[in-house]
Amino acid sequence: MVSARVKLARGTWALPGGKLEFWEKLSDCARRELLEETGLIAKKVKFLQLINDMREEDESHCVHLQFLAEDTNGDPKLMEPNKCYGWEWFPLDNLPENIFIGHQKFFPALRDNLTVVDGEDTLLRQS
Repeated sequence: MVSARVKLARGTWALPGGKLEFWEKLSDCARRELLEETGLIAKKVKFLQLINDMREEDESHCVHLQFLAEDTNGDPKLMEPNKCYGWEWFPLDNLPENIFIGHQKFFPALRDNLTVVDGEDTLLRQS
């Protein structure tokens, strides 16, 4: 599920997510961001990947952690209309072309079962 963004990366599609709060566990952050942005409650989240994303094109450096929400309650809702236009589901093999630059490495890594990507290097592959 991805959203069309209003503010950050206007006009691109992005996954739910955000920043870790001080003293917050990673899994709690994933659940909180999902709830804040979509209204979905995840009973369980599963770690999928860590991507150390260094991009020369916009001179940014972010470390992204991806989780899979399992056993969710509710239907996706537009909880932050000032940040995105809405939520849509796309099959992994038919994603929109205009994916937010910070999320572009997620989908190939997921498809290729990569767990840790450090820049352009694969450090760990799921078996």
